[in-house]
Amino acid sequence: MKQSLAYANDRSVYNALNQNKITGRTIQELFIRKGIICSSDTDREELATYFSRLTHDFIDHKLIADSIGIIPRREKITSTEITDSNKTSLSYDKIKFKLKDLEKYLNENGCTAIYKPLAKEQELDITYTEIDYSKSDFQQMTTRHGKITINIEDNTAHIRSTQTKFINKIKEDLVSSIISLDEENLKRNVITLNDINDPNLRTKFILETIKNIQEYELEEITQVGIFKNNSLLEETESEDEREKIIANINDAHLKGNDVHLTSELRHLSDKGFYYVKVIATLKSIKTNLLYTVDIEFKDKENCDLFSYIVKHISEPKYDTATQTLSSYKSPRAPKMLEQIDFMDKLEESAKNALESL
Repeated sequence: MKQSLAYANDRSVYNALNQNKITGRTIQELFIRKGIICSSDTDREELATYFSRLTHDFIDHKLIADSIGIIPRREKITSTEITDSNKTSLSYDKIKFKLKDLEKYLNENGCTAIYKPLAKEQELDITYTEIDYSKSDFQQMTTRHGKITINIEDNTAHIRSTQTKFINKIKEDLVSSIISLDEENLKRNVITLNDINDPNLRTKFILETIKNIQEYELEEITQVGIFKNNSLLEETESEDEREKIIANINDAHLKGNDVHLTSELRHLSDKGFYYVKVIATLKSIKTNLLYTVDIEFKDKENCDLFSYIVKHISEPKYDTATQTLSSYKSPRAPKMLEQIDFMDKLEESAKNALESL
């Protein structure tokens, strides 16, 4: 897990200092560290050329990397449940023991993990570094944050985690470790359509999930991601038909007002495409808040790794004279309780949709 920045040569330093993300103040700070005072009027390219020829240390590289680094985005959430048929195999203390072990392991292997015992939940905050050698030297390292939360209710451990490759691996190891407490009575449940090959049923699941979230009304679907899994083609199709299909589009995103009602999307559905992603606007029946949400299967072929996020929320504006809803304010980031309430009801809707297939 321990990562390090690859060696940055003089050309990498020169290119980095010529990027707009590097401010004049940053360049001056780099020169001051070398005991050199430079004018803010000096041409940037001239400064970059001169500085790139000097000897650089870790602090120089880190200052440049932090200035042009990638700002991490908010990630989707995924959930897993562990049910306890024995009704005695899961407890707050047993989960705490597993999370504390995981915290220690991560901290010993290059991450920063913090265990937080909350009123009903237990939480593990994880800060880690991802490295991508395909990027320029100073953009290879990205500091990212993830979270795993566990709540035990009705003999079921509800586990939510950030949907990234790294956190998924940590979460899966944790789930396996918890199940090892009592493999006979502890069972893992996730939202997946891996065993459902009918494209129409896969689409039905997405639509039923987004349309039937308790206490929320679907206002509009503005984006749909569709996919065609050629491995699910019926064996009765000829080789020529298979080759013709493979040569066509098998992955697409469509945007527009009520895009799911368009004839173009219906035509693609008739060709075997199914929904793997939806961005939609829903209105809270209680508060009139508008929620813009994104749900999708990260694994498109198998309809696995179901994840979701509340992208933003718009608050209502009311007419001062009539107190009727007139418009909406600019979108804002969702509050924690707003996210939790929506995710609880979304997960319940997804489970109901899966059972109905």
